[in-house]
Amino acid sequence: MNIFLMLISSAFAEDLLSVADAFSQGQTSFSELSDISLNVTKKLELANRSKDLEKVKCISARHTSIAALLDISKQSLGVLGKKNMKPIMADVELKKIQVSLSKAQQYSNEVQNCLQSKRAEKDGNKTLVSVDQSAVLELLAIDESSFARTEIENLISEMSSNTSTTSIEDP
Repeated sequence: MNIFLMLISSAFAEDLLSVADAFSQGQTSFSELSDISLNVTKKLELANRSKDLEKVKCISARHTSIAALLDISKQSLGVLGKKNMKPIMADVELKKIQVSLSKAQQYSNEVQNCLQSKRAEKDGNKTLVSVDQSAVLELLAIDESSFARTEIENLISEMSSNTSTTSIEDP
């Protein structure tokens, strides 16, 4: 049994990066995340100076999220820098940084959308968007039925785990 587990873990470990490679990639991703944070901070400062409350509110929400992601990544990078780290743990910490970077990029794009929508509004540009309502309603119906089915399955599972079977014997 132990040999089997060792074979599986060694096969899995071959797919993992070395700790040094994970640290290097983590540093690169953290640097990108820091740049995004700095960029959004500058945009927030500009919005504050312009006293556009909607812009400030929009950017501030994303800025707060990016700051939290930066903190998480900083902690993970610190863990990656420790000696005697196992490759699987290094991979986990690297994934945290990479996911944080991905979310920060998404928030940065949302900040751009906030700024662009305000620019279009100021310029008087309007964009007409055509939406196929039947397709949207169909997607909503699918999502609702999937959600309901999942909720029902969760409730049944919860009820099953909370219910114990007891037998009653007739005297």
